[in-house]
Amino acid sequence: MNHREVEVFRAVMQTGSATAAAGLLHTSQSAISKVIAQMQRRSRVKLFELRRSRLVPTPEATVLYRSVVRSYVGLDLVRQTLDELRTGGTGRIAIGAAPSFAMGALPRIVRAYTVNNPNVKLSLQTINSSLVKDGVVSGTLDMGVALKDIDVAGVESRTLLKTNLVCVMSAEHPLAEREEISIDDLARIPYLAPSRDSASRALSDAPFVASGIVPNVVVETTYAVNICFLALQGVGVGLVNPLIAAEFAPLGLQVRRLVPEQPIEMLLLLPSSRPPSLLAQKLIQEIEDFFAGAAKRLK
Repeated sequence: MNHREVEVFRAVMQTGSATAAAGLLHTSQSAISKVIAQMQRRSRVKLFELRRSRLVPTPEATVLYRSVVRSYVGLDLVRQTLDELRTGGTGRIAIGAAPSFAMGALPRIVRAYTVNNPNVKLSLQTINSSLVKDGVVSGTLDMGVALKDIDVAGVESRTLLKTNLVCVMSAEHPLAEREEISIDDLARIPYLAPSRDSASRALSDAPFVASGIVPNVVVETTYAVNICFLALQGVGVGLVNPLIAAEFAPLGLQVRRLVPEQPIEMLLLLPSSRPPSLLAQKLIQEIEDFFAGAAKRLK
């Protein structure tokens, strides 16, 4: 990376367009575009995306620009930053996740990711699905995992998993003798419900409403983790995401199929206004690989 490339890159970032950068450097727009193309080719780092005839900086360009501003007269730090961006070496990623994922599988994914990316700092937030979406839209989160029953306007959404709620109980519960549980079986027995303001509540209430049954709710709790712990203690039965139920099966929690099925869908939410960085792309791949494996195990 030479001085001319740094100069052109700095001018484009300062002015916001190749045309304005050309005016600043007293050259042509085509000359600016040629230098930017050469710079991206030589560095093997994508710095700009062309959208509606405008050069839109990528997250990598923003990181590099900070380095250029600090060390404009010296190219050594700039070259080092490019090397780190090319390999996805350093940075920070903020992820928000619904509790059924954040308190279950996410720690294993984080462990695998940090082993391969030891210099990356992660910020993890366990929040409900609507707040996950809000964080991605506002830019406070780089990505999120949420239940589908939210408005996804303003974000890019990808389906991670389509599955069904399962019924959980202790080994001593009378229903544990059955291979599957009907919604009618839950009509009068003590029932563990998600909090009324949670996305999970609407999902778990749906089969009861469809059958005209009012469940005998003995405990309402914020997280599916609590439902599983309470079920283990014999307080009642609950309907939860099979991902979180799988975490408790080794402890003796009994997990049974519910009929009729109550579908749930989990989404990966990404900002629609900017592409993910190389570091974020690696974490996205870890998440998608996990859910692909989970889908096979849950069949």
